[in-house]
Amino acid sequence: MKRIRINIGKLTLPGYSAAGQKQFTDALKAQLSELGKTRPTSNINIRGLDAGDLRPGVAPQDAGTQIGKTIRTKLKGSRHV
Repeated sequence: MKRIRINIGKLTLPGYSAAGQKQFTDALKAQLSELGKTRPTSNINIRGLDAGDLRPGVAPQDAGTQIGKTIRTKLKGSRHV
């Protein structure tokens, strides 16, 4: 089985309750876990990545899903971002 390791140095989620933050991170993890299934594992060092804007009032799980999909799209097929 292939393994992928993602280390996020800092994630700030202002405006979300503790439960909302967990929903966000669970949705983000679910999206990022798809990277190992669709992309060969290799070492990639990313200093920063703009995951786009969220519409005001977006639900935490929807925000996590959207950001995860954006990150997957940006990493797809590239060695360095």
